[in-house]
Amino acid sequence: QGKCKPKLLQTYSSERRKVALQLIEADRQLSKLVATRPTSDNDAPEAKTNTVDIQKFMARQNGFVAGTSIEYNSSYICTGAENQNLASGFKIGQRFHSAEAIRVADGGRQHLGHLNKADGRWRIFIFGNKQNPGESSSESYKLVEFIANSESSPVRKYTPDAADIDSVIDIYTVFQQQDLSIENMPDFLWPAKGKFGLRDYEKVFHAEKGNDIFEQRNIERSSGCMVVVRPDQHIANILPLNAYQELTAFFDEFMIAQNQS
Repeated sequence: QGKCKPKLLQTYSSERRKVALQLIEADRQLSKLVATRPTSDNDAPEAKTNTVDIQKFMARQNGFVAGTSIEYNSSYICTGAENQNLASGFKIGQRFHSAEAIRVADGGRQHLGHLNKADGRWRIFIFGNKQNPGESSSESYKLVEFIANSESSPVRKYTPDAADIDSVIDIYTVFQQQDLSIENMPDFLWPAKGKFGLRDYEKVFHAEKGNDIFEQRNIERSSGCMVVVRPDQHIANILPLNAYQELTAFFDEFMIAQNQS
């Protein structure tokens, strides 16, 4: 598709090799457990494996088998460990662990993990701090303005002019404040898209009282953060809301500019 530099392909073997070795070791352990006749009688002379041991092993491996606990090593598409404390519930290198939030446009409840579709796009989730996101002085507002308008914005640099603004990098916002209106959000967060220019109302959310994603994923309320999610739904990076240069540098490492004159 001409979106990324060829070197990105090299990360596949380095990441998957670790997972393959873990799978081989898990299979070896499981084979050893089930190779002998299981019994629930610990006193049986021929017993080598208790059925409880097999159950415990399978319980430990559930996350690995499901893919939710697979963790990739640090690389240029899996970085930002120095900012992990900003959202410790989103482990860098692991899958994006979903939680619910409320869609501002219509009050509907949405699992944010369901937004990470297998369509080849990158996602950036902006988790706002305690400042009012509607105020131009807030960190969230200024970040959205940067992404929407700056020449160094990765969205502007890597999205073809004729394509929808979210066709390469899809932006979502999740705010702590609950008294928000979609009409008061920047146009960039509810863009007109497609052949008929219909508005996309599913990019702005707020936390739900009693079911708060900031609490569930231990997101730092005072500072907020950005969570960059890869097309394979793994966490690629976590950045402060004012880390414009770092966000640009992250994508510059492997993306190809689309709008060169």
